[in-house]
Amino acid sequence: MSKYENAMKLMEKLCGNGKEEVIALATISLSPNVAGSPRPAVRMVCAYYENGMFYVSTDARKNKMLQIEKNNEVSVAGLNWYTFQGRAENLGWVKDEKNAEIRAKF
Repeated sequence: MSKYENAMKLMEKLCGNGKEEVIALATISLSPNVAGSPRPAVRMVCAYYENGMFYVSTDARKNKMLQIEKNNEVSVAGLNWYTFQGRAENLGWVKDEKNAEIRAKF
């Protein structure tokens, strides 16, 4: 089994099975620092993990979503044991019929 396969198996064991997971979600702030450079923005969120993805429910007008809309590169850290980078995607309104299955699990 490859390192990637081992990591995915471990993530499923620790975060899967319908558990809610508290993660730190880092995005790039829309306002630069005083030197004009991009600056990170991080916050703790409750997430649902399934098939290699974390799902977070939030309002589209919140800073994290506005930041993801501008730059979808994010970093995630779990309490005490993992960190990684990836891309975020807005799946739309939580009550949209296409989101019913994941909403029911969350």
